[in-house]
Amino acid sequence: MLHIALHFILPLVVALVVWRRHWLNNYLWMLVAWGIDLDHLLADPIYDPERCSIGFHPLHSTYAVVLYLVVLASSWSWSWNRLSVVWQHRTQMVLLGIGLHLFLDALDCFF
Repeated sequence: MLHIALHFILPLVVALVVWRRHWLNNYLWMLVAWGIDLDHLLADPIYDPERCSIGFHPLHSTYAVVLYLVVLASSWSWSWNRLSVVWQHRTQMVLLGIGLHLFLDALDCFF
């Protein structure tokens, strides 16, 4: 239960510390990262507290992490008009949320 709570708390702390003025918007975009847990629906059982998600589920694999990093790196090279800046920021918030999510899942594998 602590693991799930940390998936809410850590992005909240990051949003409050880094983006005090627009914390709620950034927090909600980071929570969108929970979408990567949809790959748990492919597993049997869907949830196993003893199973390490990293490397087991497709969206938690090394290939997926490389893809997340490529998208993050390419997001800094997008053109700088108003619309692209908004989507660039949203993309980076989601990818930051994915990074925090995978970090927490990796910690869960050690304990």
